[in-house]
Amino acid sequence: MLIVETIMAVFIGATLVSGLLFFTTSLVPGGSVGHGGWILSALIACMGMSLALLLLIQHKPEPASLVLKVTGIGWSTAFYQGTLLFLRVLQHRIFLYTLAIVTAGLIIYLQQVLDAGFQAALVFSLYCATINFILAWFIFRADHTDCENCRRLSRVLAAILILHGLHLLDFPFFHGHPILGAAGFGLALIINTTINLLLVALVIQKSRSQLEKSEAAAQNSALCDPLTGLLNRAGLQQAFVKKTRSLKQGRQAHALMFLFIDLDSFKHINDQFGHQKGDLVLQTIARRLRANTSAERDETARYGGDEFVVLMEFEQEHIPDSQIRQICHRLLDRIGLPVFADGSYHTITASIGISLYPHDATSLDRLLVLADEAMYRAKQAGASQYCLPTRHHNPCR
Repeated sequence: MLIVETIMAVFIGATLVSGLLFFTTSLVPGGSVGHGGWILSALIACMGMSLALLLLIQHKPEPASLVLKVTGIGWSTAFYQGTLLFLRVLQHRIFLYTLAIVTAGLIIYLQQVLDAGFQAALVFSLYCATINFILAWFIFRADHTDCENCRRLSRVLAAILILHGLHLLDFPFFHGHPILGAAGFGLALIINTTINLLLVALVIQKSRSQLEKSEAAAQNSALCDPLTGLLNRAGLQQAFVKKTRSLKQGRQAHALMFLFIDLDSFKHINDQFGHQKGDLVLQTIARRLRANTSAERDETARYGGDEFVVLMEFEQEHIPDSQIRQICHRLLDRIGLPVFADGSYHTITASIGISLYPHDATSLDRLLVLADEAMYRAKQAGASQYCLPTRHHNPCR
């Protein structure tokens, strides 16, 4: 019995450490859900095993065995509850607690009243093994598409839970054996400790993944226009810096083209039909611009109000006029299609001003000023026109 008592003492220590780890990780941002069940499970396990150890020291193996079975039902149920909460799985708590109480009562009745120790051990092993198999299924099926490390940890944890469930099924047959019982208890110590450590690792990894997603979302919101989903001015500046750095290092484009697009008479839509319908129009135009530019090479931004900027990169140093004409005509044609917004159609035209990097300027501010000036000349020339800076031959087309 000394071996079993030693293993039980180590088990209590390992469970206390697990409980402290669960408490510590509950302080991790986004990691508190489910920890209450895990901490409660560790407390029940420590109290139950401490009482059972005390009974073993007093040479009372039967009461010690009963305490382990009953508290085992309690800590398995608390662990199950905490894990499902962590996985955001909804289930009937009242039914679970009722089943745990009935099972514990049945074990007490079988062992104390009917003196049927084997049947009591069988009920205990079937309940706890089922808990492990169900948890293994939920953990295996958990959605971790946004976290590859979480997915791997979940697969390993599910496998260990299945192993634990299988190990519990042999409890009725070997728990009374002096050697096999001690070996089984030692194996249970290793498996339980491994499960707890894997859960702690999963919580930390999931919290890290959520933090990275939150940071990416915050960065994305700082660089994107909330109405259209396009880049805002800060996003456009970052894209320009990235592209010019690649150009200077000779890795990608040889030239960049800015298209400064302003919708003609958009103020009329806002004034006559309201800003809500105007927002729908802007969203439609944004989708059309994105659909008619390269997602890999080009960047599209909402510069402000009804102004958009398309930043295009080219592999050649000099962009042919025919290519510029083709791009502008395609965009003007797509923008000019009727826009359906809030039950009615609206016809939108646009004016485009163009500037070229590095031909016209090398700074973003100067390129945008030139493109803006060219856009106003296009407006003066009539609807659906485009212009380049004045020093270009035949700047307006």
